[in-house]
Formats: sequence, structure tokens, C-alpha cells
Amino acid sequence: MELSASLTHLETSDLVRRLNDSEAAYSFKHALVQDTAQESLLKNERKRLNLLVAQTFETLYAERLDEFAARLWQHYDAAGDEAKALEYAERAGDAAMRVSAYAEAIAAYQRALDLVRARAGATATFIRVMTQLGRAYELAPDYDAAYLLYQHTREHARARGDRELELAALVQLSKVLAVAAMRYDPAKAMEIAQEALHVARAFHDQHSEARVLWIMMLLNLYGGEGPHQGVVYGEQALALARALNWREQIAYTLNDLVYTYLNLGEMGKADECAAAAQALWRELDNKPMLTDNLNASGMGYLLRGAYQNALDAAHKARALSQTIGNPWGETTSYMLEGYVHLERGEWNNALTCFQQCIRVGDPIGIFGPIVMARFEMAQLLAFLGDSARAEEIAHDALERTQKQALNWNGWAYAVWAVVAHARGDMENFMQAVQEIGDAPSEFFYARILPMGAGVISLVRARAAQAEQRWTDAREFLDVALTRIQTSEYHILEPMVLNELARLFLAQQQFASAHETLQHAAERANALELCAARLEIAVTQLDLAHAQGEDGAVAIADARAALAELLPFLPNELRASFLQTRLAQRVNDDA
Repeated sequence: MELSASLTHLETSDLVRRLNDSEAAYSFKHALVQDTAQESLLKNERKRLNLLVAQTFETLYAERLDEFAARLWQHYDAAGDEAKALEYAERAGDAAMRVSAYAEAIAAYQRALDLVRARAGATATFIRVMTQLGRAYELAPDYDAAYLLYQHTREHARARGDRELELAALVQLSKVLAVAAMRYDPAKAMEIAQEALHVARAFHDQHSEARVLWIMMLLNLYGGEGPHQGVVYGEQALALARALNWREQIAYTLNDLVYTYLNLGEMGKADECAAAAQALWRELDNKPMLTDNLNASGMGYLLRGAYQNALDAAHKARALSQTIGNPWGETTSYMLEGYVHLERGEWNNALTCFQQCIRVGDPIGIFGPIVMARFEMAQLLAFLGDSARAEEIAHDALERTQKQALNWNGWAYAVWAVVAHARGDMENFMQAVQEIGDAPSEFFYARILPMGAGVISLVRARAAQAEQRWTDAREFLDVALTRIQTSEYHILEPMVLNELARLFLAQQQFASAHETLQHAAERANALELCAARLEIAVTQLDLAHAQGEDGAVAIADARAALAELLPFLPNELRASFLQTRLAQRVNDDA
């Protein structure tokens, strides 16, 4: 009764309020009252009461400890029980991660790390907490904080001569430097990864070895020795992870082998890896990586022209990303959806998606999707006749690639060439093509995503044709067609075929031009590529004139293709598009 009377007195004094009628639960009406009450207690008494509260929570809520883990670690921490505080701080961080509450997870893991740092002989716990905290930072996303955590852990491990902890820090450090975001530094990442691999093998630490080999695969995807070497590392990492039955690492390796096989043109293997990784991410309930997997699968669908499948994957990835607060997945999903609308000729939607991709992705420094969105916006605006905006965006994209270690400068210059060619500026077109360099075509297919390699092939062939270097132009296009046809990059095929037909036309090989155009038109129709259909129709019109025909059928086809595009034009770009050389070419003949 004494406690009840005291609580009633506090409630009538307006210092506390009862939370509900079903149990005797109260809260302070103001934080200052709570602080004053706590400070009035002697230190030992505060510790005793915090310990009593923590133990009571453990007893009352034994089946719901994850739910109360955050309060438990705080009470045990205040009670001076470091072992229990560490246990529940880590548990609270894990619980927060499961619901994507990254700020709460970071606070809990950080306290757990502070507690374990002072304990001798707790290397395994230190590694686990450091890894969990780093993952929370990366998902937040705060790559600077993750980098500093791993760097400080490395220094701490060296200071106390803990090689096991140092190896763990090296692995995490190389990983954060291998991700194409704010801390991307592939040269430094490879140097650290090689050091980590040496230490892992010396210690016979197969878990670390598997993770480092996976990181080295990532570093050879767009740079280094290229995906041919990357797939060697990836398959070694996968074999080790499977031998260890380490399901999480199996999933990570499979997930990134998708991109490696995709760049090698091995779509069947990419599909197998994507499906296997997706099943594991669902089993492991790893939602951030599931979003990445959905986007990767969507890219495969896009390249083959399976637009609805690609769109479904993008929508699922974005819905999940927004639910868990994952801007990386959201950014990539907007980029993927933008491509789908672009290929369908739904240009308003395409521009909106690319703009959203940039809006979400710019603040977190995710390089790939936001630069790809700029590449495609620049080319689309050039096609639609908005040369000023196209040039501005292309210039911005070029500057961004030049500041990055990712080897996409060739793609940026190819986009610049497309923009220059669209406005009839052959001098800048040729200069941009020269900046691409004279690497073999296969180099670009190995180092750049297929959309980039395709546009590089087209502008190099166009430049060679302008200089009447027929053999070079034919080689660029033949390599592209071979890769497209063996790799199922179907959406690239009609425009490459159209450029090949123009090459035949320039050499007055009319029969070959006619046959190639028929094939191009069939592929464009099957894939519903509106813009490609118009460009192919104009080439057919040019062929008819070159052969001295009246071109009535070709004119009708060109007018139909142009009419098909008009409803999809953004209102503000309709006039500029009708002034483009392509549109005027049709209207002049019509």
C-alpha cells in the first residue's frame, strides 16, 4: 500500500502519468523530472535499481527479450554489468537491423564495440560487433563512417598485436573501398585485399579467404584484369563458401557473379546465379540484398527485351527498398525502370524515372546508376532535339566519370559523340570518338555494361564510315553483332543492324543493305522499339532514293513510324523533335 500511495501522490502532483489501466505502468511527464529524480539517488543506489529493473524485465518478458533488448542493455550498462550490457547491446543492434532501423542499430552496436574494446581475449566478439556495426553504417548509408571504423579497428589491432582482428579489419576495409560509392578506390582496395588474402592463407582462415576472393571478383568486374579473371576469383570464392556451408557468403558471391557473367555475355549462367542467390536472400531474410538481386535480374530481362518482367522486378525492388529505407536499391530500381520506358518509347516516364534515380542516388554517392541515368537522359534529349540540355547533362556525366576510378570514360565520350552527332556537329563528334581510344571492342564489352559497349560500337563505326575506313567500320559492327547474338543482348541488335545497313548503303552494296534492313525492321518490331523503327524507316527511305526508286512504300513506313512516336513525345519537346534532322527527313519526303 505504501508504494501504491506514493504512486498516487506522484500522479496527483502531475509528476507521472499512468500508461494504461491494465497494469501498474507509469512514465514521467517530463524528462527533466526524470533526470532530477535519478540524480538525487546515490550512485550505488542507482546501480542497484537499474540492475533490479533489468532483472525484472528479463523475468517478466523472457519470451520477448529482443523487443526489450535496447532497454535491457541501457539498464545493465547503468548498473555496471558490462557483460550483460554487451550481450543486450549486440542483441538490440541485431533486432534493429531486422527492421531496418539503422540509426538504432548503430547506437547499440557502437556501445557494444566500446564495451568489447576494453576486454582482453574477446577477439571473436570484437570482430562480430565491428562487422555488424560496419554493415549498419553501409546500409544507412554512411560509407565514410564505415571506412573510419575499419581503419581504426585495423590500427587498434596492430597496437595490441592481434593479427586475427587485423585480418578482419583488412577484409572489411577492402570491401568498403571496392564498392562503387563514396569511398571507391579500386587500386587501394586490391592492395589491401591481396594483403588480407596472404594473411588468411597463412592462418588457414578459409572464411576470410572466401570473402577476400569475392571482393577481388568485384574489383575485376569493371577494372583490373577484367571479368575473365573476376570469374576465376568468384568461382574460387563460391567453392570455398560452399565447402564451409557459409550460406550468407554463398549468396553474396552468387549475387555478384550475376554481373560478372552478364558482362561476359553468359546469360544462362547469370540467370542461374540470380535465381540461386534470390532463394538464399529470401531464406536469410536479407532484404537489402534481395533488392539488389531483383534489380540485377531485371537488367537481364531488359537486355533480352522482356520489358514486363524487367518492370516487375524494378517495382518489387523499389517497393521493398522504400519499406526498409534502402536508397541504393531504390536508386537502381529507378534506373532500371527508366530503361524500360526508354526502350518502349514512353519518354515522359523515362525522363521522370532517370530524374528520380539521380535525386535519390546523388546524396549517397552511388556512382553507377546515377551516371547511367545521365548518359541515357543526354542521348534521349539529343534525339528529341533539346541539344542544350543534352549537352549540359553529357558534360556533367563526363566530369563525373573522369573523377571516378571506374573505367567508364569511353562510355561517357560515346554519349558526348551521340549528342554532337544529333546536332550535326561532326567536328566535336570526331573529337569525342577519338577520346574513346583504340582499345579492341571486346575490351569495352568486358569492362562496361552492354548498353555502354553498344553505343561505343555504334559511334566508332559511324566515325570510321565518315572517314571511309570501311574495314574498320565493318569490324566494329561485326564484333558488336556477334556479342549481341551470342549473349542475347536483343535490345541492342536493331540499331547495330541499321548502322550496318547504312555502311552497305555508303558502299552502294544495295542488296546487302536491303537484306540487313529487313532483319533490323523485324527485330525492332518484335521488340517494340519505337525510336529504332523510325531510324530504320529513314534508312530504308535513303536506300530507295539511292536506287532511284520512287520510295512510296518507304515513305509510308517512315510516316507511320513518325506518327507512332508523336503521342509519346513530352509536350515541351514536341516542337524541338519536329525540327530534328530525322523528323524533317521524313516530313520533307512526305
